[in-house]
Amino acid sequence: LQASVDEEKISGAVSNLLQNAVEHQDRHGVVAVQLSDRGQFVEIRVRDKGPGIEFAMQEKIFLPFFTTRVEGTGLGLAIVKKTIELHQGTIEVLSSPEIQGAEFVIRIPKRTRGLA
Repeated sequence: LQASVDEEKISGAVSNLLQNAVEHQDRHGVVAVQLSDRGQFVEIRVRDKGPGIEFAMQEKIFLPFFTTRVEGTGLGLAIVKKTIELHQGTIEVLSSPEIQGAEFVIRIPKRTRGLA
């Protein structure tokens, strides 16, 4: 799979999602990462088996300075989203009461213009 990306920035974004996934579940939790070729774009999925994200919170988690933690700045997911958008990509969160955990889905076009 190939896409024109800033490897350091994408690696940092995925690392942030992995760190969040590990921190939001118990010590026996499982984190899964899947990389797929979806034709015109590459898809990265990060899924955990934690408590999930309430629907009302899903709209807020990518906002700067929004956090549910006692510690932290609330900038991690905002930076992840900005990084993906700089690559003309998208990120979404999938979580509902019917499934355990949360899944973040990143889609990045294989050919991007104007990477910083």
